[in-house]
Amino acid sequence: MVQNRYESELKRCISEIVLSDLSDPALGWVTINDVRLSSDYRTARVFVSVFGNEESSLMALGRASGFIRSLLAKKLPWRHMPKLKFEIYREELDCE
Repeated sequence: MVQNRYESELKRCISEIVLSDLSDPALGWVTINDVRLSSDYRTARVFVSVFGNEESSLMALGRASGFIRSLLAKKLPWRHMPKLKFEIYREELDCE
């Protein structure tokens, strides 16, 4: 239950950051679909949909992950900020 709340809060904050703070020209139109935290809360898998070039957008998000984590640390009062791993969202994930 707590993990679901953390995942939804991460999803909301990452969406805001991608929308307002990232300006990489390689980044296509990105939507954050889901966030899954590992059991130890150290890693977050961030599932995205991309309108545009998926490969270059994933690379741009990977390059910006440290910047995104630093902004998340300012927004969320957590002791540790998880490492972000961006992946393309696939419809099959809804069945888990």
